[in-house]
Amino acid sequence: AENGVAEAMYNLGVLYEHGQGVPQDYQQAAQWYRQAAEKGDGDAMYNLGVFYSNGQGVARDYQQATQWYRQAAEKGDAGAMYNLGGAYFDGRGVPRDYGQAVYWYRQAAEKGHPLALSNLGACYYNGFGVAQDRKRGIRLTIEAARAGCEKAQENLTIWHVSWRRTKSVWKRLGL
Repeated sequence: AENGVAEAMYNLGVLYEHGQGVPQDYQQAAQWYRQAAEKGDGDAMYNLGVFYSNGQGVARDYQQATQWYRQAAEKGDAGAMYNLGGAYFDGRGVPRDYGQAVYWYRQAAEKGHPLALSNLGACYYNGFGVAQDRKRGIRLTIEAARAGCEKAQENLTIWHVSWRRTKSVWKRLGL
């Protein structure tokens, strides 16, 4: 790490973050992640984004978090793409933009990120950032559920219960 090798810097950040072989120290972890990220290490960029998002070892700063997520996403990190989608969906560190949220969820989903696929399904189901398409939303959410995503399984249950209630109300009203 002292020789400027990004991978070694990243690894030291991991050791400090988890307290493996050294005392756990989030500030030290953040410093090593930053050095590795500035040398182009995508994993360090992602971890630094998480640290800024959570206020671990650094002051919480959603704008910094989204900047690091964007850099990691541009290097192909699916977790960063997912987190960037969440930032746009919630308006954390960037203006709320459902279209951008859908874009980043789709990018992460195409890389096999099940929670991003679930969120993409929810966007289609509810019409956030895309034309509402409940069938597509359900299909995407089923795909995420099959990949083991608990949030997708929860959404399918909620939608099913909601549909059953709505159906019974329609019947009672004679519709």
